[in-house]
Amino acid sequence: EAMHAVLQLERADDFIIATGEPHTVGGWVEIAFSYCGIDSKTYVKEDKSIIKAARKALIGDSSKLRKATGWKPKTDFKTMVETMLKDLDTPTLSICIPTFNRAHYLEKTLESITDQLKDVEISERVEIIILDNISKDNTEEVANTFVQKFSNVSYIKDTQNRNIAEGIIHAASLGKGEYVWVFSDDDLHKELTIERILSVIDNKEPDVIFCNMQTLINENEIKDDNLLGITEDKYIVTRKELFDFLLTKFPKTIDFYTTFVSDWIIKREIYNTHKSVFE
Repeated sequence: EAMHAVLQLERADDFIIATGEPHTVGGWVEIAFSYCGIDSKTYVKEDKSIIKAARKALIGDSSKLRKATGWKPKTDFKTMVETMLKDLDTPTLSICIPTFNRAHYLEKTLESITDQLKDVEISERVEIIILDNISKDNTEEVANTFVQKFSNVSYIKDTQNRNIAEGIIHAASLGKGEYVWVFSDDDLHKELTIERILSVIDNKEPDVIFCNMQTLINENEIKDDNLLGITEDKYIVTRKELFDFLLTKFPKTIDFYTTFVSDWIIKREIYNTHKSVFE
């Protein structure tokens, strides 16, 4: 907008485009890492031995531009940093899988998910992140077979042992998608699951998606079909409606349905805002 305003002037001149606000590299880093759901203090270190002596801060003065065109900045620093991180390759859905010593199950799970990535439109919108809690079996080998086949599958070996809840939270924080789906390493996707989920996201833009499930005795025998006891998708507007639905719909208690990790898909911005609740 500032450049366009300059082009409308009768005479050419030199102008500085700036907010006039001072910011540090450290401030930029903190906002950038926070936007990605990562604590910058864990990864960024300051080496004081190579930092030069303090010098005068450099602050852009756009007063000449403002006087000549009436322009003023509309984007604050935080929004600018976050916009820089929102590139066009941001996936719609991050499927984050925490795992520990369950290579056999993980392989089956990944097969059920990656089978759907043959559809290019789906593949371009989904990322799969495997978070290995320092497994002692062949988890890394199994994961890397999928990493080599699929460009949107990544494998991360954790730097510390975590309990189940901490592993789930950390896995969710690694997702870059608009929606984060923490998925168990021993659950399976039914055919066309991702296509259905993306359709719901595109048409409804929900804050939360609560998925239906089946439980299996083995790979071929269903123990409980349709755990939510519904015949079609239900769209709920308020939290009260959700809990009323959970209280009255099922023969089992609410916690039975809400503690299935693989049920819940949540907008990443909501997860980041309310991360303390998950912790």
